[in-house]
Order: sequence, then structure tokens, then C-alpha cells
Amino acid sequence: MKNILKSLLLVVVAFYTVNSVAQTVYPTANPAAVYVTADGDEITDATDAQSAPLVGKFTSNIEDLGDYSVRYEWKIYREGQENAPIIHRFDKDIEHTFTESGSFYVQFYATFTKGNDVIVFP
Repeated sequence: MKNILKSLLLVVVAFYTVNSVAQTVYPTANPAAVYVTADGDEITDATDAQSAPLVGKFTSNIEDLGDYSVRYEWKIYREGQENAPIIHRFDKDIEHTFTESGSFYVQFYATFTKGNDVIVFP
């Protein structure tokens, strides 16, 4: 009987330890972009001037979601026009073809929710 109680106690302690470790992992996002030039070349850095059309493929790359739910938000806007986005979507990943010249910004937000726990990225 004593050995059974020791074994049960060991199982309970092991379960509690594993459960505690699992709660310290929180969801995160690692958004990424791949651009396809007018010549069909794929690039990951579009900071240098490119010719239109330029296709942007934007991925959220959510990790460690666990029991959290996620709300995605993407905004694409012209430089200096943050309050007037040309794209405002709530999809996991998006694609947009830039057909006009200018400087554009792409913003990504993710809101992770589990009960009353809310994590906002970035």
C-alpha cells in the first residue's frame, strides 16, 4: 500500500510539473513577406525600388497558439497615409499586387485570446 501511495504521489507531482511548464508557452507571430517582381523573381526585401506590378505575399506565421484564439489584422497604406489604408483585412495570410509607384507600408497585428487573457502582437 505504501508503494502505491508513493507511485500515485510521483504521478501527481509529475503531472503538475508538466502542466506548469505548458502554461508558460505563449503564442507569438513571425510575419514574413515574399515579393514576386514583374520578371517573376522572388525577393524577401523590397526596400529597394521595384517596378510595378509587384506581388506581395504576406504570412502571419503564428506559433504556439495552444488554446488561444487569434484575430489577424493586416493594413497596407501609402507613406504618410496611416489613417487611410488601401488594404485592411482580417485574414491569416494575404496577397496584394502593388500596381502604382510610391512607398507603402505593411502592418500586421495579432490578438490572442484565452478567457480573460489577451496578448497583442506586436
